[in-house]
Amino acid sequence: MARRMIVLLIFVATFVVVITAQSRMQKCCRYISKTQPHPNRLKRYYKQTRTVCPLHVVVFVTLKDKRICANPKSDWTKTTMKHLDNKTVKYRKGSRLRDYYKL
Repeated sequence: MARRMIVLLIFVATFVVVITAQSRMQKCCRYISKTQPHPNRLKRYYKQTRTVCPLHVVVFVTLKDKRICANPKSDWTKTTMKHLDNKTVKYRKGSRLRDYYKL
């Protein structure tokens, strides 16, 4: 009886670890997108640097909340990041839409 209980506990513990790892990976970019939308269709970005994620990328979020995973070394990514940073600075200077682009 005790042996069955130990086997069951090991099985449950393994199952929980696998499910937890998979849920963390779902939030990770698994590939770099070739899509390059106009910067006005983007509202913010963040850098994916979590240790569980296989790629270190810049993730752009569109106005429709779609995620686009971009190569941080590409010219388009750098230019678009600067564009969004400048947009945020404009809105921080007294606008009621403060931090709209950096939610």
